[in-house]
Amino acid sequence: RVGRALKIGVIGLSLISPHSQRLEQRNANGTRAKTAVEHKIPDYLSESRKRIERLYPEKSYPEIKGFYLKYNGQRLDLGKHISNQGAKFFLASEIVVLVPKLILRESGLKPNAVASRSISDSTLAKGLADSTKSDSTKTNQRKITGVGLMQVSPESFELAKRNGVRVKNILDPLDSITAGIWMLSFYYRRLANEIPHFYSLPEEERARLTVTAYNYGLEKVLNREITRSNGYVEFIIHADSTQALDAHKNGTLGDLFDSFKGKGRPLKR
Repeated sequence: RVGRALKIGVIGLSLISPHSQRLEQRNANGTRAKTAVEHKIPDYLSESRKRIERLYPEKSYPEIKGFYLKYNGQRLDLGKHISNQGAKFFLASEIVVLVPKLILRESGLKPNAVASRSISDSTLAKGLADSTKSDSTKTNQRKITGVGLMQVSPESFELAKRNGVRVKNILDPLDSITAGIWMLSFYYRRLANEIPHFYSLPEEERARLTVTAYNYGLEKVLNREITRSNGYVEFIIHADSTQALDAHKNGTLGDLFDSFKGKGRPLKR
């Protein structure tokens, strides 16, 4: 057994040694050839950055610090929760920083916001609703398409739960964010799997595809039924986060939304 162990050890050294020599040569020359993986996905985060985001996710995104919500007598640190959930579900950095603006655009930072669609004419209506008190007549005529801060549909909320996401109440602000970030991560991975050279696209284009999928539906983007973004998407991508939050506090968020109308761009693949 000792002889066998020594033999394995020698083999291990013979395998490791050439690799170590290559690393030393690269360091001495000051250059390093890209691996095949890096050629395919050059925008992946380095291992060191991944470790930092996993250990200290709230420190990785200064853009979303100071994003709070008063809810049931508590002051919820939404920015920290977004950072933590983004790290938990390995959501790309370029998407994580957009989540506060997505929340402002989807629900106006109202935890009880509900969107519904008329079953007959497919028109959308957004407003506030009490989930425990509903008009039975309207319930029969409309389908709820989004609930809570991130306007997660009841079907998507259940899908997240079936996939092991620990959420309970679709109207709870933190549960809504958790489910919404999981959906964004799911869409991002699906887009990466279905669109060739997805990781070679600029970060803005990857973000545009992902947010458009969140707004219109993933399959519509993948099937090219949607080929352009809209003002909703461009607000989330380009609006200044601090300016958007100030506009919400000042009651001028609608005017900021309107400034992005008609500014949709083609979806690049």
